[in-house]
Amino acid sequence: MASEKVVREVGLQPVGNRQIVPVPRDPVVTEKYRVRVDIPIDTPVQGSEGNVTLERTLRGMDMEVARLPYEPKYHDVLLGMDFLQGFHFTIYDGTFILSS
Repeated sequence: MASEKVVREVGLQPVGNRQIVPVPRDPVVTEKYRVRVDIPIDTPVQGSEGNVTLERTLRGMDMEVARLPYEPKYHDVLLGMDFLQGFHFTIYDGTFILSS
């Protein structure tokens, strides 16, 4: 799900409507959009001369996202498990690591 701010700044065009159920409210009908969502994954690669560079790959999927029915203060995108299930999360000692 994406905020109105993201929809506006990216220039998304609606492809229809979708019903969502915000917590703890009644169902709401909002616009839906077709987008590509990727998370950059940086992998250290050691070169032949011993130098280490980062190789960036994008991992994600094409998906339909609904517009949030409110304007959030502290976030602009909510990622659901349908998207996140392809990643591995590690939270340790105040560090958050997302990997594929």
